[in-house]
Amino acid sequence: MKLFSFTLLTGLLLSLTTFSQTKKSISGSVVDKNENTPVRMASITNISLGKTTVSRTNGTFEIEAATGHIIAFSANGFYADTLVLREETYLSGMLMLTLRPLPSTLTNVTVVGSMNAYQMDSVERRKSFLQDVGEKPIPTVSKATDLGFGVGVSLDRWSKKEKRERKARDIFEMMEEEAYVNYRWNEEVVGKYTTFKLDELIEFMDRNRPQYLWLRKNPDEEALLYYINTALKKEKKKKG
Repeated sequence: MKLFSFTLLTGLLLSLTTFSQTKKSISGSVVDKNENTPVRMASITNISLGKTTVSRTNGTFEIEAATGHIIAFSANGFYADTLVLREETYLSGMLMLTLRPLPSTLTNVTVVGSMNAYQMDSVERRKSFLQDVGEKPIPTVSKATDLGFGVGVSLDRWSKKEKRERKARDIFEMMEEEAYVNYRWNEEVVGKYTTFKLDELIEFMDRNRPQYLWLRKNPDEEALLYYINTALKKEKKKKG
């Protein structure tokens, strides 16, 4: 798992929830809300710890967490969502996450003009988020909602609406960064330059998931090829 930068949100997250200091690895599964089918390569981020993992071919994953931690999850072609880890779920050790497909996934929209698939989906996610913020209160952290972005922020916790919305936007932007990593660091590209298949490929991608800022600074596929080759050499050296 790769550590995830969330400096801007540290104070916010500590004030949002009171959570247990006892952490453990919990299992989970990510499914398509409409089709009830597994979603592979979904990114699951424990915002409270700043750690991210991805779902395997059958949609399953494991992530370290504790009661009260905020879990964000997303995948290419889906709206992002969040939930808070309640005590009963933590004790059961099982998370069931559902993702709602974006319009581009449902209608098989062809990418046209100057916008790529990530940009088109990002525009749709942002539109949905802004509607949530501007037209109705943001729900208190409780569970994933059907709004496409069940952001874990309670409007009652701050005195100024602008401050509350800014915090919500911070979380949204963090999740958009994860969506960009998902878009660039995908099975098609990584699989083309390795011999890995299925879960072996996903596990390699999980172990070596690049950081958002590095991907932004290196937009071409040649840089990714160099990154992949370096990761392969390091893993080969570790195995001896």
